[in-house]
Amino acid sequence: MAVFSHSDTAKKGPANADDLAPYLENDEKLLGEIRSGNIVVIWRVYLGDLAKKQGGLPAYVIAYEKDAPTKGGYVATGTTT
Repeated sequence: MAVFSHSDTAKKGPANADDLAPYLENDEKLLGEIRSGNIVVIWRVYLGDLAKKQGGLPAYVIAYEKDAPTKGGYVATGTTT
């Protein structure tokens, strides 16, 4: 949701964890996971532009656990449902 909130407010995708911090209530544990690379965020993706692409927001991964591609894990797509 932080990526959605930043994209909506800034009209651009977040560039780093600091951009997401206000939307994560400065949760240092979660921000630490992002900064360490344990949670991978696809940076600089504006969801408004992504929504216009083929398949729309649900078709695109915007964040995932670092091991998800090889071992499985949680993946966040560009949809809230």
